[in-house]
Amino acid sequence: MSKNFKFAFSKWLEWLQNEKRISINTFDAYERDLTKWSEFTSNSNNPKKKDFRSYMGYLLEKKNSRASIARKISSIRNFYKFASQRNFLSCDDIDLIKSPKLPQSLPRSISNEQASTLIDSIGNGRPDWEAARDKALIFLMYGAGLRISEALSIKKNQCPLGDWLRVEGKGGKFRDVPILKIVRQTIDSYLSLIPKEFENDEYLFVGRRGGKLSPRIIQRLIKNLRIKLNLPEHATPHSLRHAFATQLLAGGGDLRSIQDLLGHSSLSTTQRYTSVEVSGLIEVHKNTHPRS
Repeated sequence: MSKNFKFAFSKWLEWLQNEKRISINTFDAYERDLTKWSEFTSNSNNPKKKDFRSYMGYLLEKKNSRASIARKISSIRNFYKFASQRNFLSCDDIDLIKSPKLPQSLPRSISNEQASTLIDSIGNGRPDWEAARDKALIFLMYGAGLRISEALSIKKNQCPLGDWLRVEGKGGKFRDVPILKIVRQTIDSYLSLIPKEFENDEYLFVGRRGGKLSPRIIQRLIKNLRIKLNLPEHATPHSLRHAFATQLLAGGGDLRSIQDLLGHSSLSTTQRYTSVEVSGLIEVHKNTHPRS
C-alpha cells in the first residue's frame, strides 16, 4: 500500500464515519473491500481499466457472487471518486468500470396474519419483562416500518410516545413516523415491567445487563419462532418493515408518502413494492380464476 493511497484511505474512512455516518456494518465492509483491493493491485495510485478488469476476473476465479463483486466495485468506485475530488489520488478510468448487472430483487414480505401469529407467540417460558420488551420492539418495527437499528436507537427520553416519533435513519437523516395506539400501549406495558430505573439518556430497549439490546437477540428470537411456527424462510426482522410498506400500498397509500415513512432517499427504492403488489395480484388470479 503506497503512502499516498494509505493517506487517502484514512481520509476516506474518516469521511464515511464522521460525515456520511454510515452504519458500522457498512463501514467494515468498505474498509475490508479497499484493503483487499490494495493487496491485489500494484497500481493503487492511478489504476487503469485493465487493473479493474483483472481484479474482477480474480474475484470470479475466487467464486465471488455477482452481488459480492458489484458491492466491492462500488466500494472501490466510491473511494476513488472521493480521492480524486480532493486531489489525493487520480483515477481517470474509474467511470469506465461497470459492475456486474444484477437481477432486481423484490422485497420479501410476510402477511398480516403471519406477522400477528409471530407477535402473539412471543413470551413462552421467558421473564415477563423480556417478553414484553420483545413484543414492544417487534410491534414498533411492524407498526412504524422501522429498521431494527432505528428501533434499537430510540432513547428513554423519547417516551411516553405521542402520535409521532422522530427516528434517525441511514446517513443520520431524521424522519417523523406515526405511532399506533397499540404500539404505544405495548411499550408502556414493557416499561411498567422492566426491573430497573432508567436514566433519560439510556436506550429504551435494553438487555439483561442493562445495556443497549443487541439486534442478534431479536434476530435469533424470530428465527426460532419462524421454525416453530413453520413461517417462510424470509420471515426476519426486516420482513416486518416490508410488510408495513406492502400493506400500506395495498390499502391505497401513495408512493411518495410511503417513501417518506420508510426514509428512502430514492423513490425508485419504494417503487419495488408496486412490483410486489402486482406479483401478488397475479398469484391471486392464477389461484382463483376459473380459466386459470
